[in-house]
Amino acid sequence: MTLLAILSDGFFAAVAAVGFGAVSDPPMRAFPAIALLAAMGHALRFCLMDTGVDIASASLCASVAIGIGSLLLGGRIHCPMTVLFIPALLPMIPGMYAYKTVFSMIMFMQNLDDPSAAGYLAAIVRNGFVTFSVIFMLAAVAAAPIFYNTMTWPVQALIVLAAVVLTARLYLRPTHRVKTAMKCFLAFLNAWIAVAYYLVSCDARAYSGVMAFFWGVMAAVWIYDAVVGYTTFERTYKHDKFAFALYLMPFLYPLISHLRGLDFPMTTSPVMPCTVAIFTIGLMLSFSKRINLFVVLFLCHWSLIGFSKVYFFGIPEDLLLASALVPALYLFFKEYIDVNFRRNAKPDLRVMNMLLLAMCSGLGVFFAATIWQQLVGMAG
Repeated sequence: MTLLAILSDGFFAAVAAVGFGAVSDPPMRAFPAIALLAAMGHALRFCLMDTGVDIASASLCASVAIGIGSLLLGGRIHCPMTVLFIPALLPMIPGMYAYKTVFSMIMFMQNLDDPSAAGYLAAIVRNGFVTFSVIFMLAAVAAAPIFYNTMTWPVQALIVLAAVVLTARLYLRPTHRVKTAMKCFLAFLNAWIAVAYYLVSCDARAYSGVMAFFWGVMAAVWIYDAVVGYTTFERTYKHDKFAFALYLMPFLYPLISHLRGLDFPMTTSPVMPCTVAIFTIGLMLSFSKRINLFVVLFLCHWSLIGFSKVYFFGIPEDLLLASALVPALYLFFKEYIDVNFRRNAKPDLRVMNMLLLAMCSGLGVFFAATIWQQLVGMAG
């Protein structure tokens, strides 16, 4: 294997990817990224196969590289990652193996009574298995959210219905049984994100295990809270309007995805990590008389993760989560300071509230600048 062979492989893959991309009419700024991703992925697969790695495993590694690259480049050029990774992946579809599969099928049908039929049947199985394996490896990494929506949309619909019913009961008849049921539901919801979303649908991503652990811890926290009864789910009637606005935000995610030109199953659904975080923030704001501060800190941390996805990966849907963080953070900690801060402490309560306001204002300016940058990029 020589450097010229690697460069040639990458060059012809880039040419093919640009041709595939032109069919879907992407913006002109996307073509250099498509070519770069295709060249990088195909050259990587070429190198791995030259060292003895099978084509399916090499395709998996290449698709991981293309998927990560499309996330990073998509944020920089303000393009959805699907515009970049789909054309970049297409040159890696094993056309020769697919051709041999079809050819062997035709020859098998024409020579059923001939002894050579057994050889053609073996060729069908061998080439067909390679073709299927490579295509599956390419798709599994790049389109995990698509698989998630396709496989789980009926369950997602039931989860949304359960959330609406339990939230309404919590407002209208907040009995001990209803409050315990809501905590159990939140434990299930966090466990669902950990298992169904990260461990199953996103298992090919390198960070899926860490994220699954993150949400699994939250599920355990809600189970513990259901046992000890720390969170009281008592209304303060202070932030109801803001809480209701947060309840509506998960339903805006699919709308924003649609405005970006994405259709089901590629849209962001109401039962994904960031939408679950927004729902939980709204619930705890409305019932904030006594809340679990660990859950609040977790949600704030996850909101910052969602903000990083806006800034680095170009996912504008998560602007909703980022915009919900600042006022929620201020309200949570202002109430905590007002209730728990001693009057004779230094600095005094007024100074602490001013410091909190300054911190949240700084975050708000930072978020607003990023939102403006996203809007300017989308308009351009």
